[in-house]
Amino acid sequence: MEFELPKSVEDTKDPVILETRNYNLMMTEYEVADNNAQTGQNIILTLAVTGEGPEADGISFKYYIPLPNPTDEGKTTRQNQPMVDWKVRNIADNVKILGGTMKGTKFVLPQTAMVKAMIKKEFNDDGIPYNTLDGRIMKADKKGPSKS
Repeated sequence: MEFELPKSVEDTKDPVILETRNYNLMMTEYEVADNNAQTGQNIILTLAVTGEGPEADGISFKYYIPLPNPTDEGKTTRQNQPMVDWKVRNIADNVKILGGTMKGTKFVLPQTAMVKAMIKKEFNDDGIPYNTLDGRIMKADKKGPSKS
């Protein structure tokens, strides 16, 4: 079967690949989504690079915050913490970093927030570079992008 593309590969622009370091990111949106029956629901944040200039600003990444679900009951983390407890504390930590509020069992996320995260430059098996958000989000630098 033959297909036709709208342009040749030679006429395409390569993606911008960021170097490995911490970047300030703006939360531009979030949603609650089911991944599958085993992992349950996640809050999925869309985080976009900001303060790096026109070529890098707007490059976005997804960040997942798992919500407790019934299959967590009786499970523990590798540190022997109940899985539900780990997820509740993880949510509380992320709510605080995002500038949201938490009262008892309820929490509210802001519409937008600034955070910092490590973006890593990696390579697939064919040597093609790509970026990933590595680890956890942190409070953003107040004075602009982090060069660390």
